Amino acid sequence: MQKNENSTLEFYFVNKFNWPTATPMVYVSTMSTYYLAQTGFKTTLITSGDPQYDVNRELRESFSLTPLPEYGIKLFKKFRILRKKKLTLVFYLQTLFYIMRKRSTKPVIISRNTTFLPYLWLLKMLTGGIAVFETHGYHGTKTLRGLPARGKRRFGNVSFYYMILERIFLNRLDAVVCITHPQQQVYQADFLRTPSIVLPIGAPFKSGECIDAEQAYKKRNVVFIGRLRSNADSEVLLRACRLCMASDIHFTWIGLDDSSRRKLSGEIEKYDIAKSFTLKTWMSPRDLRSYIIDNASAGIAAYRPDYRSEVVTSPTKIFDYFSLGLPVIAASMPTITSVMTDGSEGLLYKAGDPESLADAIKNLLSNQSRYLETHKNVLRAAEEFSYSNRSNKLVSFIGSQIEGVTQD
Repeated sequence: MQKNENSTLEFYFVNKFNWPTATPMVYVSTMSTYYLAQTGFKTTLITSGDPQYDVNRELRESFSLTPLPEYGIKLFKKFRILRKKKLTLVFYLQTLFYIMRKRSTKPVIISRNTTFLPYLWLLKMLTGGIAVFETHGYHGTKTLRGLPARGKRRFGNVSFYYMILERIFLNRLDAVVCITHPQQQVYQADFLRTPSIVLPIGAPFKSGECIDAEQAYKKRNVVFIGRLRSNADSEVLLRACRLCMASDIHFTWIGLDDSSRRKLSGEIEKYDIAKSFTLKTWMSPRDLRSYIIDNASAGIAAYRPDYRSEVVTSPTKIFDYFSLGLPVIAASMPTITSVMTDGSEGLLYKAGDPESLADAIKNLLSNQSRYLETHKNVLRAAEEFSYSNRSNKLVSFIGSQIEGVTQD
C-alpha cells in the first residue's frame, strides 16, 4: 500500500503497560510499531512511563533499533491511588486528548487493551479515523469442534467484563486483528462481523544476524524463553531434561523472575538435573539475541495442551527463534502448526509428553546435515513472518477498508 495525493494516514498504537519493562507485551508493542513506521507512515506508540525517559537511547541500547523520523513513543506518567493501584482511566483520557490534539490527517488508532475499547470507539466517532483492535484473547463462551473449551465466565469477574466490552464495541470498529486462526474462527462463530485478519505476532528478523549453524549444532544447548506461566509446560521440560542427560544435552530457561527461579530450582533439585538445567532472568532484547547466537542449538516451545495454548497464544518465542535461524522443537497444536511444519523448521512433539519432547530434541541434534537444512528453512520462515511483512500486511488490510489509499 502507498500514500496517494489525496490521503495520508498516521498511526497511533495505545498500550497501557509501563515502558520500558522486561515484559513480552512491551517488547512486542515496540517492535510492531517500529516496523509499522518503516512502511513510511508516521507512527506513535502511546504508553505509560517516565516522560523524561531517553527513548532513543533505549531503542538503540536495549532493542538494537535505530531511531526513525517517522517513529515516536509518547510516555504518560502513571497515576496511582494511594501510591498503589495504577489509575488507568487517567492514562486513557490523556491518550484520547493527545490524539485529538496531535492528529494532522486521518488517524488509524490501534490498541490491544480490552478496557480501551470504549475510548477507541469514541476516538473513531470524534476524529473520523480508523479504529482497529488487535485481540490477544477471547473472553466469550463459544466452543468449536476440535478445540479446547473456554472456561465458564463468572458474573462480575474480569473476563466477564471483557466479554461485555467486546460484544458492545468490536462490531462498531473498522477492523479486528487476530493473532491466531483458531482465535479468529471462534470470534466469527460467536459474534464478530467486523472485517478481520490473522497476523501472528512477528519475527524481529535482520538479515545476517543469526547463529553459525555448524557451531550451534555442537553447543548441545536447548533454550526455552518465557515466564513461568500456567500454559508453560515446566514439568514436561524438566522430565525431558532428565531423559536427555545421557545424550549430554543441556537445557536453559530464560525469562524468570526471582520467585519463579526459586520455585523451579526446587523442582530441578527434585529431578536431580542441576548440572543439566540452567535458569536465567529476563534479558533485554539485545542481550537475549546475543546469548542465543553464542550459546543455543535449538529453541523449545513447550505449551500445555489447554484452551489458552491451542486457541489464543501466538507463539512469540518461536518467532524469536526463527529470527536467529534457530531450529525449533514445539508442541503439536493448531497455534503452532499454522506457523511451522514438522521436519521443516524443526520438529513437533506430542504436547504433554516428556518422552516425545526428549526424542525430538535428540533426533534434531543427532544428524548435522539435517540440522543445517533445518537452519536454512528457519531463515526462510523468519522472512515470511518478519515484522516488516506483518506491518505491510496490516497496512494493506487497513487500506482495503478505507477510501483514499491505493494498493500496490
